[in-house]
Amino acid sequence: MGFIPRSAVACVLIILALAMIFVFHSDRADGEGVILVYLGEDILAQEDASISFISWVSYSGTKGLIYSWAFGDGSTSSAQAPTHTYTKGGTYTVTLTVEDSDGVQASDVLEVTVLNVRPIADAGGERSVFEGTTVTFDGSGSWDIGPLAAGGERSREVDPAVPMSTESSVGRTRSGSK
Repeated sequence: MGFIPRSAVACVLIILALAMIFVFHSDRADGEGVILVYLGEDILAQEDASISFISWVSYSGTKGLIYSWAFGDGSTSSAQAPTHTYTKGGTYTVTLTVEDSDGVQASDVLEVTVLNVRPIADAGGERSVFEGTTVTFDGSGSWDIGPLAAGGERSREVDPAVPMSTESSVGRTRSGSK
């Protein structure tokens, strides 16, 4: 048996939803319904990027729906189509539960893989030294991408928790470049 893409699953869900509307419409009390939820494909993003979430929901009832999103990092939303920003790299399970006022509910999940943006390492300018010479490296040009600033620009702020300069005694000639 082969792999079935999620888009094929979505088509099947839509067909089932239409069938449920037809079959269940006559047996259910006014306002009761069946809910189907589909979130689509898993997502790959970089940290600090805003992700817009959408869902495909089929509902055969007439009552309003309540959307409950859990983003896997402790954050939640009740918006129908929320946006969310992950500040740390990792894999997060996003869950959407849709419920009507009678307590009928359905859920779907997807994974969001957030890539950590690489820091820039800069030990200073190129240098040549002789054996026995003490060499001081200055990492003040190094930086890690911080959160977006108000104007949409990335911060070049050095993380003070990470030491950025060091001294080392080198026993042979070394040269390096930025």
